[in-house]
Formats: sequence, C-alpha cells, structure tokens
Amino acid sequence: MLVELFVDTGAGPSASRVLMQTAHSLLWAITIRASSRVRSGSLLWW
Repeated sequence: MLVELFVDTGAGPSASRVLMQTAHSLLWAITIRASSRVRSGSLLWW
C-alpha cells in the first residue's frame, strides 16, 4: 500500500509511524464495513 511505503521510506518519529498505522487500520475497517454493508444491501435487494 501507499501508506506502508510512505512509512517505510519516511522512517520518522515513532509518533508519525503510529499515526500512519492507525489511519491505515481505520481505512481498512471503513472499507470492510462498507463492503459488508453493500453485500447485505444487495442480498436485501435480491
């Protein structure tokens, strides 16, 4: 992912690294929740 690449190349303070990892996991949680919601919605439509 782009975020992981930025974290690896940046190698800055641990605070920014933790912040990036948190943003990354939040993005994944939002994506998974949205995909499951769309899946259940499509099931309801059918």
